[in-house]
Amino acid sequence: MQTVYFTYKFPALLENLNPRTFKTILKNSVTDAYKKIGKQMVSHIKENIVSGKKSGKIYRNLIDPLTSRYKLFHVSSAPFQFPAKFSGALSSSIGMRIEGMTLYIGSYKKGSFLSLPISLSNYPKFLEEGSSKMQPRPYLAPTAETFKKDIQREIFKNIKQRLQVAKEV
Repeated sequence: MQTVYFTYKFPALLENLNPRTFKTILKNSVTDAYKKIGKQMVSHIKENIVSGKKSGKIYRNLIDPLTSRYKLFHVSSAPFQFPAKFSGALSSSIGMRIEGMTLYIGSYKKGSFLSLPISLSNYPKFLEEGSSKMQPRPYLAPTAETFKKDIQREIFKNIKQRLQVAKEV
């Protein structure tokens, strides 16, 4: 059986390059790519929650449990659509953080879900994965899949630029 694989080579750019320098270049390239594409991912999620098309059940005459505001109606999301905005707690909690060589996208802002009753504190997880009473409305996994190639391209672009600068020095 034949295996096909792809590699990206940085030909002469690696000659005479200190391994420690390369490690720094790699780390900084990944971090910069994560910062740039991570912001785009967060924006993508928020835009789709707030203004994406929804085709789920229509609820009439509701009171928002977080703000106590009255709403004439709310169109929920159907299974496997981005969640629909109701109170804005989910979309306002979406953020990113970078730890080492890992990018995390999810609900992070303090207070958004921490101040809710215990039963609602797992709300983002239930939307992403579903529950025994609700099919999933994933928003993190589809976004990660959509932006995966963008992250890879950005990392390689950053590495190549930094290697060229290091070679010139």
